[in-house]
This record gives sequence, structure tokens and C-alpha cells, in this order.
Amino acid sequence: MNPSARKLLSLTFASLLALVLSHGRTVRAGDDPAPAGQQSPPALDNLSVVADFKAETKAPNAQAPGAVASEPQKAATDKSILDLDIDQLGKVQAKVPTAFDTEVTTVTATKSSVGQSPAAVFVITPEMIRRSGAVEVPELLRMVPGLQVAKVTSSQWAISSRGFNSEFANSLLVLVDGRVVYNSLFGGVFWDTQDLVIQDVDRIEVIRGPGATIWGANAVNGVINIITKDSSQTQGAQVVAGGGSQNKTNSSVRYGGAIGDNTTYRLWVKEQDNAAGFNPVQGSANDAWTQMSGGFRVDSQGAQKIDLVTLQGQLYSGNEEFQGPVPSMAPPFTIYPDVLTHEGGGNILGRWTHVVDDNDTFFVQTYFDKMDRTEPYFDIKINTFDLEFQQNIKHDGNHMFTWGADYRLISDDYPSVDGFPSLDPQALTYSQASAFFQEEMPLFRDDLKFYIGSKFMYYFFTGFEYQPSARLLWAIDDKQVLWGAVSRAVRTPVRIEENGDWIVGGGQSPVYELLQGQNTLQSEDLLSFELGYRREVNDRLSFEFATFCNRYDNLINNPVIAIEPGLPPIVVTQYGNIGSAQTTGFEINGTWKVTDKWKLQGWYSFLYMHVQGNGEDGVSGDSPKSQAYLMSSWDLPFNLEADLMPRFVQQLPDLNVPSYTTMDARLGWRPNDHWECSIVGQNLLQAHHLEFVGPFTVMSEVNRGVYAQVVFRY
Repeated sequence: MNPSARKLLSLTFASLLALVLSHGRTVRAGDDPAPAGQQSPPALDNLSVVADFKAETKAPNAQAPGAVASEPQKAATDKSILDLDIDQLGKVQAKVPTAFDTEVTTVTATKSSVGQSPAAVFVITPEMIRRSGAVEVPELLRMVPGLQVAKVTSSQWAISSRGFNSEFANSLLVLVDGRVVYNSLFGGVFWDTQDLVIQDVDRIEVIRGPGATIWGANAVNGVINIITKDSSQTQGAQVVAGGGSQNKTNSSVRYGGAIGDNTTYRLWVKEQDNAAGFNPVQGSANDAWTQMSGGFRVDSQGAQKIDLVTLQGQLYSGNEEFQGPVPSMAPPFTIYPDVLTHEGGGNILGRWTHVVDDNDTFFVQTYFDKMDRTEPYFDIKINTFDLEFQQNIKHDGNHMFTWGADYRLISDDYPSVDGFPSLDPQALTYSQASAFFQEEMPLFRDDLKFYIGSKFMYYFFTGFEYQPSARLLWAIDDKQVLWGAVSRAVRTPVRIEENGDWIVGGGQSPVYELLQGQNTLQSEDLLSFELGYRREVNDRLSFEFATFCNRYDNLINNPVIAIEPGLPPIVVTQYGNIGSAQTTGFEINGTWKVTDKWKLQGWYSFLYMHVQGNGEDGVSGDSPKSQAYLMSSWDLPFNLEADLMPRFVQQLPDLNVPSYTTMDARLGWRPNDHWECSIVGQNLLQAHHLEFVGPFTVMSEVNRGVYAQVVFRY
């Protein structure tokens, strides 16, 4: 770890811990989590869209993301309740919240619910996060139907939706509080740097299928939107201390306070130390890693309750052990030396949300993200600036028009080590600009809604792109919904595909492969057809079924174009738009509250992929055909909680990864409002198992692990 960065984070950690220990306070109503048996207040959404003008929502006075009910609205609501007499109050029916009522904003860029969303959407709630026992965001994503979540090394993950998984899965868009974390070198996400205090995550909204009309390029197979809590919900102090066999240490300190009546803040620091995975040849995969991170968030409302300003930022610094393939002129021709890599960086984001009136809300958001990684072969230096505007306008009674524009500027530099690999040009500054619109309207009748819109984008490498969609939702009754969608989405080429030259060792063979970029690549494009059905059988049982048929064209692959003789000989391949694919499949998930003390949540997914191009013509084997997951949660006497989470993943033939079944388990105890203790076992059914094989690292199997954690709040 960079000494100056470590010193800064260590001093911050110590100062924050001292502040916590010297400033005791009682948990307030908005603190997280709520005391046992109470429900936390609804979060102020910090996402993109900011208006809830939907008359059909079950909470008609629910407000826009980032907005708070105006005083006249609040007064009217209070008055309408206070004006009821005793007989009238007795007739008011309280609805028990179900999975259908879970809030979601990612699908249509307006505040809605899962039950009223015309897409395959799943929300990981705060209660699910707490009871999962997870310490990293990717571990939480195992709960999402149809999402393939595979651990590649101790720090790296392969995560994708509906196929095409890889260590750098480039058809899935990931955001954290509206900030895109998709990297522009390889595509995909460096999951090790998405280092958050798990207790501060409000929810994770996941769309399976295209979301490009709203979110733009690379939202092809899905969108993951990680939303953290408003600082008003994290008041007081929190100390988390944990450790075990794999997660050797995982600790954090967070403190939240208020400045005046309208401004709240939180400060946090987190540290983690993770053990290496298992390698069947050498025992250890030599991929242990450590990281420290810290950040802040400030939320301030205007005096008239019609403005909300959010400012948040983060710094991180860490080290990772790494074994990767390096070409050699002598047998065994490819060696795997032990090296130490470093990652560091930070980001800062600001957002202003303004409620013009009951029918018009907009926000302006900007962020700057800096990433600096020292890899075995080259350094990665990427600076990203983004400016976004979005507006929601209700018109003609129950129509909703949403539009927005975005500009992103990327400046990168990739100094190579020993000339391997290289990019030409080494440094580049480029941009993309986009705009979108979406209209939501009733179609002939109020229970039939039609959504139509498109994203328009100009990208430095490929020029003009368009990504339209049309969605239809039929509310059969208040407990059944049928929806369908037709969408187009694109995956834009990344820097390594446009400008890169890679030399890859041939394993035990004295043959190298040179992968050349091509600056005339077009975007990969998808035409997707989706159909879904949701049913709330009663307050205890609900389920959802979603099916899809996707056609991919212009897939980027690397066919052989020449063989250069020599010692060793070099096979030259070049990236090109030569592939196509068809995928079909379905996902089914449900929630069943068996008793007041026992709850089941689970899912099953099936995927069929047929890929053509670059010598392939058959079923793809890098994504599992079948997956299943179950979470069984019991509330036991004496404030104890027990959770079992078995899962099954079918084999990956192309990677020689066998099928596996494993299970996580958690035993928790919440003796009072201040303390929470838990013991978690992960991957318990085997000593170790293989989940994925990356192209640039040695094989790393996931070890069985056990850890304990204590959370103290006041």
C-alpha cells in the first residue's frame, strides 16, 4: 500500500474511533438498523430520478428520490387523518408490506415498486443484507435470480446476467449511487475497489435484461444499482469488528451527526485483510489482499423542503498478491511469478435535486473518479468526469415524461512494463455524450401501461448509437401483473480492443499469441424479447416468472489472421466483429413466509446459449445452464436468528469447472438495540471448490471459511 495513503487512512481511522468512543449518544429513530421489532424509516433515494408522481402507487404521498414532502402536503395528509372519527378510523385497513411493495427506481427512472415494474427486477433489501452474513458486495449478489456470481481469485469476481460471464464481464452495467463503475480498459468492474460498509447499503436494485434506454451503453444483459443510505439514516456511532479464517479482519468505524436542522453527515473508515484461495498444485493460490478505505457523505435540505444537496466521496488503497502468466523463451514457456500489485484511487460526487412543483422535478449530478492500479504488465491510470441532468414531468393527468442528458470525459494512461502489453496511443482523452427520453402512458385503460423511449449517444470510438425500447404492463388486478418488453442495447468496444497489442503465453506449448486491437470496431448489439408474470397469492406468498429470447450480433472476437515464424512462433489474432449468438432462458423466484418466525426465499434459473463465429458453432459453456438458490431464515427465542443459504451451480464445460453445491450459514444474536453478534460459515459443504478460471491468474479455489462479527451502535 502507498505509505502516504496508508498513513492518511490510518490517521483518519484513529481519529474517527476516538470521536466515536468520546461522544456517546442514544440511537435515534432514523438510526440504522432500527431496534429489533421496529422498521427503519424509508430511505431518501440518492439515485437518478427524483419524482414520484404516480397516482397508482400504494403510498400516494411517497416522495421523489432525494425529495421530502412539502409542508402543505404533509399538513394535508395529517389533517385528513386527524379529521377521521373513531368509526372511520376503525375501517381503515393497513396493508402488510410484501415483496410486491418493495421500492424500486432503476427500471423506469421514476419511483415505483417491484410489483409495478415492466422488467425482471429484484431488490436486495436491508434485512436481506443483514441476514446474509456477507462482508463484500459480490457475496450479496448471489441472492439475485439468474445472476452468475463466481469467485475468480481471493479479490476478483466474474459476475454477469443471462450469459457471457468472464472476469471482465462487459455486458453488465454497475452503478454506485448513480456513479458508473464500468472500467474503460477491459470492460467490467474491478470489484475489489467497490469497498463499502455493508451496513450503510440501503438496497441493491438489479435488472436482468437490457436497461439501455435509461442507462445507456453496456447495460446489455443487466444493470446493478447499489444505493447507500442517506446520512440522516446513519446518525450516531457504529463500530464493526470481525475476523475469521478467510476474512482475516473486516472492521469499520462510522460516525453520523447533524449540522443545524437541515444538514446531516457521516464519516467512515474500513479495513480488511483477506486470505489466499486454494490451488491444487501448490496449495496456496498466492492471491491474498488487503485494503483500507474511507469516505464521507453530507445531505442538506433547503429551508422550503424542495431542494436536496448531496455531497459524498471516498478514498481507497490496497495491495494484492498476484500470480499471472508471463511468456518465457525456455520451457515451460509460460511462468507464473509472484508479484505484488497495488490499487488506489478515489471519487467525489455531488447532486442537486429540485422540486419545481407537484408535477416537475429535476436533478443535476456530477462526479469525478480517479483509478490508479499497478498491475504485473502495465499501470492503469483512468480519470473520469461525468455531468448529468434528468427531469421528470407529469402531464395530461397520468402521463409521465422523463428525459435527460449526460456528458462523460475519460482520460487514461497505460504505461507498459517491459513492452508487454502495449496500447497505441498509450495515453488518450476521449468522450461520449448522450440524451434519452421515455414516455409512460395508459394505453386505452388505466390498468394497461405503455412505456416507450430511446437513448441516443455519440461515442468516440463508434460514433452514433441508438437504444430504443417499448414496454407494456398489464395490472390484471391488484395482485397480478403481466409485462412484456422489446429492447435494443449496445456494448461499446473498450480501449484494449481498439488500441491494444497483447502477447499471451501458450501454456506448456512454445507458441505465443499476439492479440491485436482494431480501431474500426463497431458496437456489439442486442435485440431482446422479454415476458414476465408476477403474482401475490396472499400477504405471505408471492412469486415471479420471467423469460427471454435474445439475439446478439457484431460480437467482438479475435480470429487468427497470421502466423509469424520464429522462436517461439507467434500466432497473430485481431479483434473483429465476427460473432453472433442466441440465448433463451427463464428465471423463477418466490418468497414464502411460512410462519411469523420462518421465511423462505429462493429461485431457479435456466439458460441456453448458442454462439457462432471464430470457429465456434455450438452451445457456449462459460455460463451455467442451471442455477438454484435458497435462503431460509428463522427468528428464534432469546433474540436469536438463524439463516441457511444453500446454492447450486451447474458445470462450466469450456472452463473445466465442475458443478457444485455449497451452503452458507449464519447464527445471529441481537440482545438489545446497541449490540449485534453473529457467526457466519461460508462454502461449508466442501473444504474448497472451483467456481471460475480466469485467463490471467493461476487457478484459485474458494476455501471453506468461518468468521465472527460484532456490531456496536450508540
